[in-house]
Amino acid sequence: MRKSYLVGILCASLLAFSTTSSCAASIGYSGTLEHIFVDNGTGTYAGALIGDSYSGNFSTGNSVSDGTPILPCLNDECEYDFSGPSFTSSVSNGVLTETGSGSLIAIWDGYDLETDDAAFINVLPGISWAVGTLLDGWLGDAVLDNGIQLGLGFITQNTSLYSSLGYQALPPGITNSATELAFFTIEEFDGSGNTIFLGFGRLNSVSVVPVPAALWLFSSGLLALIGVSRRKNMAL
Repeated sequence: MRKSYLVGILCASLLAFSTTSSCAASIGYSGTLEHIFVDNGTGTYAGALIGDSYSGNFSTGNSVSDGTPILPCLNDECEYDFSGPSFTSSVSNGVLTETGSGSLIAIWDGYDLETDDAAFINVLPGISWAVGTLLDGWLGDAVLDNGIQLGLGFITQNTSLYSSLGYQALPPGITNSATELAFFTIEEFDGSGNTIFLGFGRLNSVSVVPVPAALWLFSSGLLALIGVSRRKNMAL
């Protein structure tokens, strides 16, 4: 808790010297492609293979106040929208890296699994979830350059994960099993809005990305000033 409190102070302090309007929570991830729904051969990741590795980062707001107005909530789902350069996300296959600003977070609390969602996730080995299964979850989408959309999902049949649709800055600690799924999607659209690539796979690792070096340099200087100030006060 002390670390989070300190990071919050440093974030606020950095903003005082920055044109950025908000701080972002940045999540690192890596995963393995397990299914390709669409590949018409013209997209950025045309020719991708099952087993290919993807990694990157996904940025969201630390709180609701960091974002733009909340989109209308449903009975079992609420969406939170964040935009601007603070919320830069990326995906890379080790050769090509795509980035973009802005993200959307959806929180599920007792979400009723729909037919199209069930068909989508049930392509993964070991997953067989019936339509109507109740789920809690954290899902994120980021629109990147070149018509690419990155998705991260953490969904579970444990409906006690969330007790409300309140905002959650970071995803829950969900691991892959018969009743839990941590996954990523990469979808690319052409100029007419048609899907030209859609890949899907499970996440292998998820972590909070370390605070950028520039921030640590600033924070170390800030802490040094705080220390000097405390010593002067004690000497008086």
